[in-house]
Formats: sequence, C-alpha cells, structure tokens
Amino acid sequence: MTFREIAQTGSFEGSLGLRHDVDHYIERVYLMGRIEADAEARATYFLLPPGDYDSNENYYGRIVSGVVEHNPEKFALALELVGMGYEIALHNDFLQLSIRTGRSISELIKAEIDWFAENGIQISGSASHGSSFAARNKISNYEIFSECVRAQNAGRSIPAGKRQFPLNSISMKDLGLVYEAYFIGKSFYVSDSGGAVTWPRINAAGVEETFHAEQVDCRAMADDFNRSPHKGEQALFHADHWQFSETQPGNEGSIDRLHSARRMAHSHGWRPPRARPATLPMGYLESLLGSPSANPRIPLAPFRRHRN
Repeated sequence: MTFREIAQTGSFEGSLGLRHDVDHYIERVYLMGRIEADAEARATYFLLPPGDYDSNENYYGRIVSGVVEHNPEKFALALELVGMGYEIALHNDFLQLSIRTGRSISELIKAEIDWFAENGIQISGSASHGSSFAARNKISNYEIFSECVRAQNAGRSIPAGKRQFPLNSISMKDLGLVYEAYFIGKSFYVSDSGGAVTWPRINAAGVEETFHAEQVDCRAMADDFNRSPHKGEQALFHADHWQFSETQPGNEGSIDRLHSARRMAHSHGWRPPRARPATLPMGYLESLLGSPSANPRIPLAPFRRHRN
C-alpha cells in the first residue's frame, strides 16, 4: 500500500507499506518502479529537494536566489511513477533548506505542495531525511512538526542561520499534510539505510533488537515477523543501494523484469546510472513480498495491478 492509504487507516496493521527515499538518482527509481509495478506492488516515493550533500542542486532542481527551481526532465519521471499507481511525497530536509534559502520552513513546504498540485500531483505527507545536518544537530528532521515530538528534544531550539528555530513549532495539519512516515504507527520495520538490510528480531532474552542481514532472507524475515508483536510491515529501500544488472548474483529471478524496465527507461531517453559495487541485488522483491505473503496477518489484497 502507499503511505497515503495507510495514513488514512491510521495504522500499518494488516498492511505492507513500501517506501523509497530518493536521495540521488530518480532514474534508478524508475527502474525499481517498473519492476515493482510488474509485480503488482505499489509504493510511495519520497523526493528530496536540493540543499543536502554540500550542494545546491540535485535531480529535483536547484536553489537560485532563495527559490527552488524544479527540473522539468526529472519531474517527467515523477509523473511516470504517478501514472503507474505510485504516490509521490516529500523527503523532509526543510530546516537545512530554510537556512540555505533564508525562507521560512512553512513557506518552503507550502511552495512545494502548491507547485506539485499545479502540475497534477497531490502531496499528502513526508518522510524525514537523515541528513548530516540533522545528525550534527542531534535531531530528526520530522521534529520541525508539532505532531512529531521526541521527549529528549521537547522544548529545544537549534541554531538556524542567524536565528533560533524552536523544534515542533510547525503544524502539518496547517500545511495540509496528512502524515509523517515515522509517526503513522508501529510496524515491523525493514530498512536498507546505509546499504545493509535490517529488521527487528526478538533475541534470546525476549527483547527486540535490530538484526543486520548479510542478505535478504525471505524465510528468516517471515519467521522474525511471526515472532514479533507487530501486525504490519514497513519497508524502506533506497534505489541507489540496489543493482539493476542482469549479471548481478541474486538477480536470476528478476532478469525478465530488469530487461523490461531498462527498455522502458531507454524508450524515454533516460539512462539510469549504475549502482556502486557490492550493493544489493534486485531479487529483493521476491523476498520482500514473500515475507508477508505466507502470513495470514498481512493479506495481500492491497496490492493492485497498476494502470498506465
């Protein structure tokens, strides 16, 4: 399911929420989207405005005189994803963007929501971006919102250029946002952040801890889910961490999908850059969908065929 749909129910229970944070190459995201669409899966793609990674420009656009100029070629990719049945949302690094542009966070977010709406895309939510800026300030980017409070930072302000920014001072509701991905509810959380796949596992002492998998193991993931207290699953994958090569070990079951996705990308004139060596094989999809498919607690009814 998309995160917009899950937010409407208020819980991950009985659902698999599939999410992709787009940090660098939206062309690679298109390949992932084609492959997932062929498997009748749907997901939410969180797009990152420029301003992180020591640059005022990325696939999304560039910062010029305090304004975000959008990249029309890459926006065409976003429209393709929407046409396949996916949701587009914002990858939130707006506090750093506010400092770079000198504009308020609320003004920046509203400008992006309005721009997408004018171009045919409804923005309903955001997912906090794990930027080095946030790490240096010991915050999570979702803490700009009044609905997303962490006890250790409650009432805290942080330097924001020449001023102080009080955390939790902006209302998502006032901006028209329905959800923040980390605050929809508890879930069995699978992630590839940093290039390694992790998920929760109950240890011998009965305590939940983060398990780092050397490879995506469908059976182990399903077994750990069955032992967990969670009744729904959230999976976060970054397309930049995955190999879309037909020769990559682990991709044997996805070769037809890979060929099809590349043909579609090339027909649009898009040339997705290759991933770094030693990243993960696209065979993850079979493993990911295999985990809940055998579990009666997660019916796969929400997965629907995409429409072009």
